Amino acid sequence: TSDHALVGYVDHLGGAMRALSGEVRGIEARQVALDRRLAEFGGLLQGFQEEQSARGGALDRGLKLRGQEEAELQNCIRAFLEDWTRRIEQGYQKHDRWLYDLSSQVSALAVCSGGRSP
Repeated sequence: TSDHALVGYVDHLGGAMRALSGEVRGIEARQVALDRRLAEFGGLLQGFQEEQSARGGALDRGLKLRGQEEAELQNCIRAFLEDWTRRIEQGYQKHDRWLYDLSSQVSALAVCSGGRSP
């Protein structure tokens, strides 16, 4: 009877081993599927990182371009103001000469008319 019990025990262990083996195969199959999904996720993540990097580079280029445009605008404004200031100064000088000439002509007329008031 101890042989019979031993055979029963071995059969029980064999069944448990088969069940365990089936579970291990199931786990291995799920692991393969998970590995595949993990690889897909890794690829998506890498693509996302590359896209973000490209966007970051585009943003940097945009900021650099904006800085250049702002500098160009400042230079244009500066040149415009310098030109405008120069023109105003020239106009002032012309006006000043005109007033000086007019004053001289009035003085000359006063001398010619003998100092009489009109």
